[in-house]
Amino acid sequence: MDAGPVESSRPPHRVDPDRAALVRAFAVLRGRPVDDTEVRAVLDKADALTREELNTLWRRHERAPHTVDYRSQLALVLRFVELGHQG
Repeated sequence: MDAGPVESSRPPHRVDPDRAALVRAFAVLRGRPVDDTEVRAVLDKADALTREELNTLWRRHERAPHTVDYRSQLALVLRFVELGHQG
């Protein structure tokens, strides 16, 4: 299901080193480290997720964690951390 393009405040094709470090740390905590390509994919996915999509993923993850792919799990955690820091 493609929701189409999503406006993002972050410029495309530029990896924020702080966000990349968070993704890497989350992945290590999960026991599955990721490479640069996967970090970029997680960041892209996180940037594309709307609040509605985040909530849907979270509800699905609560009910059946194994149904949410690894990239989505990392993107979900990153976005929730970032949203929590917006105050």
